[in-house]
Amino acid sequence: MIVYGKHFEKGRDFGDLYVQTANHSYHPGETVSGTIFLNLYRPYPGDDLKLKIKGLEKTCLVWHTEESNYDPIKGVEVRIDKEQITPETAVCLHQKVKIYDFKGQVLEPGQYSFPFSFKLPLYIPGTFHHIEHRLKASVTYTIEAYLDAKGDVFPKINYKNRFTVREAPEIKGGDNYKLAASGSVKTCGCCKDYGTVRVTASLDKNIYVPGNTVKVLVEVDNSQSSAAVDSVSFQLKQFITIKALSKTEFRSHVVAQATNSAKIQAKQGLTAVEFTFTLPKSPLVSDAFSKDPLMLKRAPAYQGQFISSTTHGKLITSRFALHARASPDVCCAGDVEVVIPCHIVYPAYALPPFKQPEKWAPKMMPAVVIPVSLNPTYPIYMVPSDPSQQVSPSYLAQNQSVTPGYPTQTSQPTQMNTGTPGPLTYGTMQDGNTMGTQPTETTPFITNP
Repeated sequence: MIVYGKHFEKGRDFGDLYVQTANHSYHPGETVSGTIFLNLYRPYPGDDLKLKIKGLEKTCLVWHTEESNYDPIKGVEVRIDKEQITPETAVCLHQKVKIYDFKGQVLEPGQYSFPFSFKLPLYIPGTFHHIEHRLKASVTYTIEAYLDAKGDVFPKINYKNRFTVREAPEIKGGDNYKLAASGSVKTCGCCKDYGTVRVTASLDKNIYVPGNTVKVLVEVDNSQSSAAVDSVSFQLKQFITIKALSKTEFRSHVVAQATNSAKIQAKQGLTAVEFTFTLPKSPLVSDAFSKDPLMLKRAPAYQGQFISSTTHGKLITSRFALHARASPDVCCAGDVEVVIPCHIVYPAYALPPFKQPEKWAPKMMPAVVIPVSLNPTYPIYMVPSDPSQQVSPSYLAQNQSVTPGYPTQTSQPTQMNTGTPGPLTYGTMQDGNTMGTQPTETTPFITNP
């Protein structure tokens, strides 16, 4: 998905500016690399080229309160239903950096490329979009490049894009993550002990994207129980907490569920039961970003029509858990249950194909490393050791030696053209090297967005 920016159309009279990252999705702690492409049609009095990186949580709740007013005519207290709409925004990233200083010189028509890179902080929430009846929430990351003109006569040339951040999974490793549970089968009336049922559940993956097929394997060992198991079932649940000012809304949904009623006999050994289902698709981003309050009021209650993603932020917490159960065929006996965290990430935004202009031979400018740090007021979430708790993933990189806390960053952008980062001295258009090569397929230039 592309967000052009409010100055986009006016700036196109002078040229095209496009910013693109090498990939459409990243994990916290990863390095984001990209390129700003500038294609000028007319002379332009350039001031400086800036890049703005932003991460925002946005929530909105519609709720009702009752107020009591005294009616002097009727002589009684009258209760009035009052609707409240509470939006809130939290910023996890907000970095604005000068990429190049043109010192007010008139830029001649031509083509230019400005490589850049920055490292995402470890403790940022994953991209998230969710809308249902009287509730809307999103976590978005944008990257915007804009070229300012000297003075106020010429319009700004800008372009803004989104990219996806995917939280690191709580479940480490690859396929077939297993978790086991065992429980005694007792009745609450006579407290007769029928023995122990052991249940093991596993998922075929540790990360899913909306629309994926999910395979669940539930293994029941009933060899130590004298009671039969009447059925084996599962439920995939989502737990969402949304904060908006003084209001907090908690909702839980059953995303998918199924039951296998094939009986497992008493003293029967290991029995495997497999379930296969397809995750719903992602919600429409256009709905999540709609500013129409009527749409929020008319939005249907959740009925499994879409699925959002795992995220842990300041205003939004969303997690998924698979509950697998074995139900003994004994009156008043409780189920034996195992709970597995299920990690779902937001799919990469669908970007339209781009075509570079004919005879594209940009002037390559010095590459810049941008320092990006977490908003100091933004909280850091850690994972409880017990996966059944309200979990929040830790972003301690598996292959890095990182001390929990805010990543230490330099305060100045650096150049990469020498191979050794150092303080960047903003140059003029005569600095840098002219490269006659074409950009790679991962960094095409847009001509007709």
